[in-house]
Amino acid sequence: MKKGRYYHSNDILNDFANSRSIGSSRYVFKLKGNKYRLVVKINFDLQTVWIRFVGTHDKYDQINALTI
Repeated sequence: MKKGRYYHSNDILNDFANSRSIGSSRYVFKLKGNKYRLVVKINFDLQTVWIRFVGTHDKYDQINALTI
């Protein structure tokens, strides 16, 4: 992420095939063969990424990724 410039959600989705947009400027990334999940919130205007959650797939199922 440090080296990239991302201006739209398509920029993220094109560079990270294991990601998907879930709404509210949030994206989920599947890590280590979908064993782990990463939830981030992105502000494209500020070029800022906030990590909202990192954990196992089971723990991800227990949270609301839109509000965490």
